[in-house]
Amino acid sequence: MMASGINPVGPIAHYRLDETSADDVVADATGLGRTGAYRLTTGSVGLGVAGLKEGTNTAATFAGGGNAAIGTLPALTDFTVSLLLNPASLGDLGNQDFRTVFAKGEGTPVFGLLEGNGELVWFGEADGVADALFLTEGLGLEVGTTYHIAMSYDSAAQTGTIYVDGVEVASSDVEPFEDTREFYIGAFGEGALPFDGTLDDVQVYDLVLDESQIAYLIANPGQPLVPVGDVDTDLDGLTDDAEVSEHNTNPLVADTDEDGLNDGAEITATTDPLNPDSDGDGFLDGFEVTNNDDPLDGAVPNPNDFLLLSYDFEEGSGTSVAAAGSIASNGTIVNPDNGEWRTGSPSTTGPGYLYFGDAGAGAEAMHVTTGSSAVDLGVSGEGATYTMMAWINVDNTSGDHMVFGQAVDAEVLHNGTRSGAYHQGHWGNDTTGGSVVVDEWHHVAYVYSDGVQSIIVDGVRVAGGPAGPLNVEDEIVIGTTRSGDNRDMVGCIDEVRFYSLPLGEGTIAAIAGIGDSDGDGLDDGLERALFGDLSQTGDDDFDEDGLSNSEEIALGTKANLADTDGDGVSDSNELNTEPNSDPLVADGDLDGLNDGEERAAGTSPSNADTDGDGFGDAFEIAQGKDPLVAGDIVLGPNPFGLLAFFEFNSADNETLTFGSHTGKVGRIAGATFSANSGGRSGAAGDYAINGATGQVVVDDASFFNEGAAADTVTVSFWQKLNSTTNSSSFWAISPGSNNG
Repeated sequence: MMASGINPVGPIAHYRLDETSADDVVADATGLGRTGAYRLTTGSVGLGVAGLKEGTNTAATFAGGGNAAIGTLPALTDFTVSLLLNPASLGDLGNQDFRTVFAKGEGTPVFGLLEGNGELVWFGEADGVADALFLTEGLGLEVGTTYHIAMSYDSAAQTGTIYVDGVEVASSDVEPFEDTREFYIGAFGEGALPFDGTLDDVQVYDLVLDESQIAYLIANPGQPLVPVGDVDTDLDGLTDDAEVSEHNTNPLVADTDEDGLNDGAEITATTDPLNPDSDGDGFLDGFEVTNNDDPLDGAVPNPNDFLLLSYDFEEGSGTSVAAAGSIASNGTIVNPDNGEWRTGSPSTTGPGYLYFGDAGAGAEAMHVTTGSSAVDLGVSGEGATYTMMAWINVDNTSGDHMVFGQAVDAEVLHNGTRSGAYHQGHWGNDTTGGSVVVDEWHHVAYVYSDGVQSIIVDGVRVAGGPAGPLNVEDEIVIGTTRSGDNRDMVGCIDEVRFYSLPLGEGTIAAIAGIGDSDGDGLDDGLERALFGDLSQTGDDDFDEDGLSNSEEIALGTKANLADTDGDGVSDSNELNTEPNSDPLVADGDLDGLNDGEERAAGTSPSNADTDGDGFGDAFEIAQGKDPLVAGDIVLGPNPFGLLAFFEFNSADNETLTFGSHTGKVGRIAGATFSANSGGRSGAAGDYAINGATGQVVVDDASFFNEGAAADTVTVSFWQKLNSTTNSSSFWAISPGSNNG
């Protein structure tokens, strides 16, 4: 029995193309009455052919201009059109032989999807002119092959996107358009730009479908996005209608809030299917039910009862790391020369931590072995459930920096950071999200339960989703993964914990000591990292620089260092006394004098040339001149010690080029001169040298000896690259060296 009503997120029209005669009405399976007619002004439509996928019944072939025309489809703003396609022949873009899959418009398409040379083309209007707006590149549709096609338009982003078999293959900006016209399938209008092949299961949505929704349509041929009625698509014990209209849950996902209880079980247990922790005790509803705890009582199980292994890194020296927990296998630091012990972390257990350096990779990098397998720690195999956490501080966001892994050459665990985001990896079953900030301590936890990964940073879930388990059972290590790969941690790790249950955000935050437990206006973790304990308040001034701890944290200056940028001026003085300067930048005007030196000299820290005479402050001081008095530098004939100057403007001499002012000679060795005005200025008489064909050789470079005597040489030139391949602008070869 099917319930009545309109699918709230389903298609606004659904053309199965199951008719048996071209005289039949083109039926709309939604029941909304948006029917059409087969138009055979030219060409033909073949009906009753085998459906393109199991579940679609029959399909329609289009040739020569025969099409289905629907005049009852409403105007579309945001939309997605989904269909199955199997071409019998391909168009030819070079000869303007476009093949219309579908289009909407009158006279010319206001939008449409066309095929040519196996590529898909978004056809539409731009500035009032109909044209191909963008197309796929290298798609290569093949004759006789069935494809799922989806085309969507997001009016807010003004973006059009084309998907093939669930993968985005092209996307571009598309101007908004006015749409009040007919919708055509198989050709446009009276038969223009005809498609040649079979089409099936055409669905039109007045919303932008995401990739998961498109994936559902691919997996369920012939079915709309959310079937209407007493159908339970995700098999969670609730009908799709009830999920949409009563519970606001996702009818395509059995466990909407990813807490380990499907939506139907949550309704039975009276937990909230939209809240993974209904009673706010820090433990997921699914975990509490599985462990016979009440998911609604708010009572917090003691997480220490589930602690398997922990390391606090307070030793300060040596290669042995003491452990706690029910397993409590002491850790061993491998390759200790590639890192070091340090102090100053935000951990609740003490200031000690380990720094993992950049030397080595994979098994050669510094790492800590745990002596515990992935099975011991609940990380591997079906039914795997774990929470692993640590305080981390990464040096950079380039590539992988794995906190937890396995030092073997296999499909290993890789939980850490990847290219500036947090990453949880079961090798092909991965989650990535959040943004990593370098040179800052952050607490990160990786949780896995009931096939769902979660990444929780500073007590807040930043990413998660369904993922398969880890299948490798080898020892878990800290600071690297995969023996032959460069995925090791470069940065700091402290307070590592492994639990045998999926901890919630609140519990993780409590374990990490995140928050302001003493109500002093300072986050506990930050307070411990800066000051070593919780004795400071926001109003205190730990470094006695005239700025309170809270003011420094807000400004980004260091609350435990009076002179953050090391320029000899305290942070408070830089901000509050003339001349003002930036407490985070030692040399604000980049003149070679730091702000403290500028104050001592009386020059401006925000003006590189205080007296405006064309010479920087640092240069004047180095010359023994007054940077506050203009005109006290008198230039001689060669004030800057110019050794050689080649302008390359002697284009009439194909053998030699002469250096202006210095008379040095360069020999043309394959290089060529540019055209007149081809030099940097573009003025007549200004030439340049093109080094793509050769070079200019200065045989007598003895003038470099003058620079060598002072141990100072500067080479200055203008360049314009022809390409970005590896190349050299100049070489200097010393007869007394190895030419390296």
